Amino acid sequence: MATDTQELQLPTDVDTATAMLNDPVVLNQWLRAGRFTDLQDRYNELTRPPLAEQITDILDAREAQNGTVHNAAKAAMDEWLREHGALTNVIRPNLGGTEEAKAPSVSNKYAKRIEEIGFANLGDFAHEIWHRNPVQNRMPQVREIMNDFSSVEPAFGGALIPESFDSELRVLELESAIVQPRATVINMNTPTMLFPYVDWSSNASGAGVYGGWTFHMVGEGQTIPTSETKFGRVKLEVNKQVAGAEVPNELMADASSLDGWIRQSLPAGAAYEKDYLFLHGNGAGQPLGVLNSPATITVAKESGQADDTIIVENILKMYSRLLPSSKSRAVWMVNPTTFAQLMTLSIPVGTGGAPIALVNIASAPNPTILGRPVIETEKLPALGNEGDVLLADWSYYLVGLRGGSGLESSPHPQFMNDMTVLRYIQRFDGRPWVQSAFTPRNGETLSPFVALGERDT
Repeated sequence: MATDTQELQLPTDVDTATAMLNDPVVLNQWLRAGRFTDLQDRYNELTRPPLAEQITDILDAREAQNGTVHNAAKAAMDEWLREHGALTNVIRPNLGGTEEAKAPSVSNKYAKRIEEIGFANLGDFAHEIWHRNPVQNRMPQVREIMNDFSSVEPAFGGALIPESFDSELRVLELESAIVQPRATVINMNTPTMLFPYVDWSSNASGAGVYGGWTFHMVGEGQTIPTSETKFGRVKLEVNKQVAGAEVPNELMADASSLDGWIRQSLPAGAAYEKDYLFLHGNGAGQPLGVLNSPATITVAKESGQADDTIIVENILKMYSRLLPSSKSRAVWMVNPTTFAQLMTLSIPVGTGGAPIALVNIASAPNPTILGRPVIETEKLPALGNEGDVLLADWSYYLVGLRGGSGLESSPHPQFMNDMTVLRYIQRFDGRPWVQSAFTPRNGETLSPFVALGERDT
């Protein structure tokens, strides 16, 4: 294999492509040549089912999006390097504060074709696929599109929701979500995506800094030691989430009422479950949650600390373990059962002054701790359990979204109760961008994710 970056050759088989992506030296050569996305594209092409129509569709989608996925990957890598001093003037992609991040495009040609058939709203669409709809005059066209789509996504089920309705559901979902609006969101054009990062986890003496650079003082004529910048990759792989609901047939018959019910209940439920997975997921067929990530630091309770308590030292130590670059973006997430404990935290000021409250309630109902917002959520463990208080910079969490959601109905499970079962399907993945805590030159380890340890023996 040529080592000169000008002579890099794209692999012609899956095994070679996989070996290249797993070899840090080779990966570094491609990154230095500015051709990492070329290698990533070739890997994705080699691992796809060899269907000419599928390849054409994906290439068309990429052309239409003007390289959105490629640019997102490159911009994310550049941002990581910029934060650690290697690059400047790079904008972080989709950190949750832009309209683009809040309303990701679905960009699915099959969902667009479904939309062209013409549905008034989600209720009208759900009514069309209802088994008791006496007309169903649009179902033949829906089935034809689904037959085409099944050759591209054989594991996907249900009728594709029209793209505008799918986008609307996703926007409504974000209104109730905690993690995704603050995460780095990637719209995935393929079921699997390799996302690069600088493999820099230590500044300890001899370990190198900023991803592997080592610095030496040398005299005139002495040999200059070499260094190798290290890179890694995070694999996002879409997982299928299925939601089901039993709906009375009277409601199914009323398209307008059905539309209001779906718009109100489905996005909120989907947001709830996504947040829970982004916090607690085990990474096996589901997202990897930060509470199960090796990158998360757990701050132990103080010696002699009573059960089910939170003291000032807990909070100050958590804040001290947060990655310094994360202190302008991190949020506190707490279980509601911690509220009473948090409200009594204060820092004494000797004998002549009043104690300083650690929690600022001036902006209630959105208080702050040490200047960072506090979000109450039942999705964290209750008071005293590990993770009941979490300090997180969610920009270091990757959320991969695969376009196109599905809706399907069946009368069979509740036939005797005159009810219809609706099944909703969407696909996504999520996992921390960083793979481990960071060891500084001096001091304790740091991370963008810090949890309070158990205090319930």
